Amino acid sequence: MSKAIFVLAAAWAATAPAWCDGPARQHRNFDDQWHFYKGDAKGAEQPAFRDSAWRSVRLPHDWSIEGPYSADHASGTGYLPGGVGWYRKSTISPVT
Repeated sequence: MSKAIFVLAAAWAATAPAWCDGPARQHRNFDDQWHFYKGDAKGAEQPAFRDSAWRSVRLPHDWSIEGPYSADHASGTGYLPGGVGWYRKSTISPVT
């Protein structure tokens, strides 16, 4: 029985598709090359939107932590200001 399983496994490995050749994973740094804008930016969901004037940031990034703590802010935001902010990434970092 073990010989039959070995033959079956060898036959299956020999017919593996070409996309199985090479490394099983690629590691890309997703944290770099982000742009951030505090506020609403009409049309920013469009791929062609120009965000070059936005601030460059690296993840993790939390824009609300830059604001002042205040009891006037909701406790759900850790007493920091809330609101709308946009993050966009236009390129993917190279494989490492």
